Amino acid sequence: MRRGRGGLRNIGVVLAGTAWRIALAGLAAAALIYLRVLERGEPINPRTEALIALFGVAGALAALLLMLLAALFLRRVGRPTRLLWGLVLAAPVFLIALYAGFAVFHSAVELEGLIADPGDAHHLRHLIHRLTFVAAGYVIVFAPAYLWPWPLPLIVLVLALTLLHRSRREKRA
Repeated sequence: MRRGRGGLRNIGVVLAGTAWRIALAGLAAAALIYLRVLERGEPINPRTEALIALFGVAGALAALLLMLLAALFLRRVGRPTRLLWGLVLAAPVFLIALYAGFAVFHSAVELEGLIADPGDAHHLRHLIHRLTFVAAGYVIVFAPAYLWPWPLPLIVLVLALTLLHRSRREKRA
């Protein structure tokens, strides 16, 4: 049995093989949300552009998280099993990624204030509040209007399809 060269070359090949799937999932999520914004009749302004970008980042992050979960737990299973687990896990992982995106993007001002004055309890208290309750409120209140009835199932399908490709390293293991 002859193994490859390994090292940085192998890592580069694995990252290149997954990077396009991550980017494609993010672009698909952003495109679907863009179509939903147009369907709702909202004007395209900086707020909706930021919202579309946020959903795209959440799609890319969800694809990355799903691939990491698949690399850890779904190494020796076939394509139908990977697809089934992708369909089951894609929606919760996407919503978690969306929550993380809302938390980070919405808390940027408080993070900047905390970095400028690390001892200020005011910024820390507001940061914790925004990272938890405000971000969860955004996902619970605003996300369903953009994700339902049709974008979320299509995003879940795209994310599940990213798990079908297995690298040669996973096939050998």
